[in-house]
Amino acid sequence: MKQLIKSWAVAAVAVAAPVMLGFSSCKKETKAEAPAAQAVAGSYKGTLEVTMAGNPIDGITGNPATITVTQTGSTVTLQLTESALLTQFFGGQPIGATDVTVTRSGDTFTLSGAGQADMNGLKLDMTVAGTGTTSAMQFTITVPMVGVVATFNGSRQ
Repeated sequence: MKQLIKSWAVAAVAVAAPVMLGFSSCKKETKAEAPAAQAVAGSYKGTLEVTMAGNPIDGITGNPATITVTQTGSTVTLQLTESALLTQFFGGQPIGATDVTVTRSGDTFTLSGAGQADMNGLKLDMTVAGTGTTSAMQFTITVPMVGVVATFNGSRQ
């Protein structure tokens, strides 16, 4: 009887060992992705194309600009921090939006939000939208009340 039990024990180990080893060797190592808001945070330098009522604004269009994206929990704050647009229309003050949502689809990120811009004491509603990767983005800032659409194309610094 003891011999029979030993035989069954040896057989059980012989069958179970490869299965258990097989399970442990099937473990896939996955690299944890940074949260979407964290992944796009940074400073982007590029150029700004600006139109008012559909017409390009000379002296602003094609000039250098900087957009800063700061993580605020699961969202971001997006600000146009350097541009001739700020000097000519917004008293040199940054414009942007807080609580901008960020979604990820593969390596592509999409940003969407709203804020207010101060133009000589007048608070103007604006929207911001963006799409791109962690290395380059295109952002669009729209201020409907005055017909301004600013499109930024730039690279992360």
